[in-house]
Amino acid sequence: MKLNIKYIDNDIILSDDYVFSFEINNKSLFYRIINDFNNISNGKIIDDIYLYDDLEEVTITNKILLIIDY
Repeated sequence: MKLNIKYIDNDIILSDDYVFSFEINNKSLFYRIINDFNNISNGKIIDDIYLYDDLEEVTITNKILLIIDY
């Protein structure tokens, strides 16, 4: 599966075989991504983020749990 975030240059490849992590140094970009994932987890449709598998879009609304522990 691939996660496409329109305001990031590359797709993020997701797999059950490994844990994926990435670091965001830009605070405003970090806030935007976290805010978008929070909105998706609360049932809102965000046009800038979508998940697809073999060119078929997968619905992720209400299927994401965002936990932030500062």
